[in-house]
Amino acid sequence: FDDGSTGECEACSDHANRASCDDDSGLSIAAKDDCAQRCFPCGCEEDGVSFCNFDDGSTGECEACSDHANRASCDDDSGLSIAAKDDCAQRC
Repeated sequence: FDDGSTGECEACSDHANRASCDDDSGLSIAAKDDCAQRCFPCGCEEDGVSFCNFDDGSTGECEACSDHANRASCDDDSGLSIAAKDDCAQRC
């Protein structure tokens, strides 16, 4: 939202958790909100610690990365949706 209501996309990988969106002094209030909602839809995701299970469609609860040793274990978890498997693989 560098141009008010529009701007360039930034990578979610620049932020480790929802709080880091809020702490980014280079982001406007609208951009901080967008970062939090798009990069951390469950609100508790943290790289290497937890991922969103998307049990409620576009949101859900966080699950521990410690249950998944690698990308394959995320993909093999039949209890996870495709979105959850993707988030697990990216964060864990």
